[in-house]
Amino acid sequence: MIKKKISSLTLAISITIIVGFILSALSSVFLFQDLFKKDIEAVSELTSENIFVNINNLMDRPINVSIAMANDTFLRNFIKKENSYGFGDHELESMQEYLRTYKNKYNFDTVFFISTKSGAYYHYENGKDRFMAKDNPENTWYFDFLKGDRDCSLNVDNDEAKSNIITIFVNCKLYNRSHEVVGVVGVGVETPYIQSFLTENEEEYGVSAYLIDTDGKIQLSSNLTGLENVNLFEKKILANMKKEITAGRDVANHKWYNTKEADGYIITRYVPNLNWYLVVLKDIKEFKERMFSQLAVSLIFLILVVLAVVNITTGIV
Repeated sequence: MIKKKISSLTLAISITIIVGFILSALSSVFLFQDLFKKDIEAVSELTSENIFVNINNLMDRPINVSIAMANDTFLRNFIKKENSYGFGDHELESMQEYLRTYKNKYNFDTVFFISTKSGAYYHYENGKDRFMAKDNPENTWYFDFLKGDRDCSLNVDNDEAKSNIITIFVNCKLYNRSHEVVGVVGVGVETPYIQSFLTENEEEYGVSAYLIDTDGKIQLSSNLTGLENVNLFEKKILANMKKEITAGRDVANHKWYNTKEADGYIITRYVPNLNWYLVVLKDIKEFKERMFSQLAVSLIFLILVVLAVVNITTGIV
């Protein structure tokens, strides 16, 4: 009879400890998760806003200057002197000086002009750098741009005129008075600075940031450019988000995602100056795994405590 009462008392004490621990643990977990989610959202939004503002500010001047050059009456009249083989020596020096002036004034990494008449590529430093040939894959962007409807566009490419440094080019069409395209003028900003800026934000806030086009192709990230031809929508976690990411251009999109491969928070927003989308990902899968590991350790500790309490209680009784 006494043994039965002892067993009942021990069981009651054990159940009380276990239930108390579980309720306390669940309350702490739910409270912590709520605070953690709010912190993740705040950090991700801050990072997204910081990158968005800085990228916009960085590209504002190259875009505006390229548009101004494309509407420059002097340039429109000057290229009339060109023949089918390009400018002569005197005119070539003038063209080179014109491009160099913009380069030095605004501290761009490169400034160029391409004539549709001769196909010559004029560079601020190299003069007549080369001719644009259709059978050269390096020139595909140029002929695609001429066929397209946009008057200005951006592309990430290697700068053949400057040791193939990866550069963001701003390209604008130059029209004559008959509204015929007579050239493409633009400037280039080298990517290492932008990539280092993205890297700093990723390391400081523990996120991944990407600039993608409407098809999902990564144009720029901390370690990728458009040359690698990597598509962000090929990742399983984003495969079903393509419409959501590219649909809204007026406001930022926020979403929590949870798959077998990843678990986290995503913010996407349209960058008008680039006609690209900024995607900021915060993966919390690793953190959750650590949290559950800690809970498992706590559970083992609880079992040891319960066993100790049972032994002590049984001995005292």
